[in-house]
Amino acid sequence: MCKLWSSIIEFWDKKYNLSVETKTKGATALELDVLGSYVGQNFPEAFRVVYKMHNGCDEYIIYPHPSRFLSTQEILNQWNYFNQVFSNNLGEELEFNKMLHSKEVKSVRWNKHWIPFAICTRGRDFYCLDFDPTEFGVKGQIIFFSIDLGDRTFISKSFEYWMTEIYSITNK
Repeated sequence: MCKLWSSIIEFWDKKYNLSVETKTKGATALELDVLGSYVGQNFPEAFRVVYKMHNGCDEYIIYPHPSRFLSTQEILNQWNYFNQVFSNNLGEELEFNKMLHSKEVKSVRWNKHWIPFAICTRGRDFYCLDFDPTEFGVKGQIIFFSIDLGDRTFISKSFEYWMTEIYSITNK
């Protein structure tokens, strides 16, 4: 995973001459453990490896939507924010059920077991680790969560698999 992530960063650095700030120092194992404890999840090893290398990034580089990884503090802040904003309507909603969602993702406005880790340029769309999928999904899958568009779509079966997909896109 280290090699894969380094290759992705190297590609983007060559293509767009990333700033030094983009290459943030990594999160410590303790930071990841505390975050995991706070949100009630054990993060996949691939996620931990990437975050130990770079604790978020400051420029938008991730495909398929231009996105950037949130820092561990930003993850916690965003997760807390969603839990507060959507606390009164966590269950299914008739109007919301008409929105776009995948069979692997629960049809709810917000789920506290979704952990946002990347934000898209629009600032209202996120990639999340989903630790509470439907019977058709996989715990730890990656989903796309749009606040106001209503999208709750399946992206990849795991963080590691998603990173492999990003690598293959960047090396075409």
